[in-house]
Amino acid sequence: PVLVQYGKWLDQALHGDFGKSYSTRKPAFEELKRYFPQTFKLAVTSFLLLMIVSVPLGILSAIYENRVLDKVIRILSSLSVSMPSFWIGLMLLYIFGVKKKVADHYAQTGLAAFAMDISFFGIMTRLIRTNMIQVLKQDYIRASRAKGLSSVNVILRHGLKNILIPVLTRLVSIVIGFFCGSAVIESIFSIQGIGNLALKSVISKDTPVLQCFIFILAVGIVVLNFLVDIAYSAIDRRIQLK
Repeated sequence: PVLVQYGKWLDQALHGDFGKSYSTRKPAFEELKRYFPQTFKLAVTSFLLLMIVSVPLGILSAIYENRVLDKVIRILSSLSVSMPSFWIGLMLLYIFGVKKKVADHYAQTGLAAFAMDISFFGIMTRLIRTNMIQVLKQDYIRASRAKGLSSVNVILRHGLKNILIPVLTRLVSIVIGFFCGSAVIESIFSIQGIGNLALKSVISKDTPVLQCFIFILAVGIVVLNFLVDIAYSAIDRRIQLK
């Protein structure tokens, strides 16, 4: 019966046995472990690049609200959101791979990370800008400035801390997107990660590998959301876990 089959499969899956790949005849979980480091490296690079670009731009846009710099950043953010990552990936590959003949592994990872981040740059920048503007208009910010604290201290010690929760919430979905949506970017840049593996498994109908990929990804999402809930209570003591 189907329920019995599912019960046996789930029992084996919980013990790390998802069956053997139809293509390589190797355990599906071992295949995923072999490809995971490349995806992890790409995800970490994308995350760091996203923070380095979007946080300063979001803060500057909030500080110079409705001024020239703010308008320029908002235009760039809108353009960023409008650009498909696969198109940017192909353009970067053509410019640096075909024209400039750049074949360095680190450059390849950096370009792939930029292509993956392109639409998230605008999203994060606007989110940080919106929340920072609201925070900077609060009474305790005015009081901090009245006490003689510098603008840098006010922003870093009070402003950033109070926008962490909405930013962290959005970051979770973005990080999940790095793993779920890495297939196209990895395929374009020939990165041997789990996204590329999943795409090949779809084409070859390699069910055990796909099941393993989806199962591990689902567990990872649950664990990540649980850790973020714990982080909420650490950031804001008013939030209690129940």
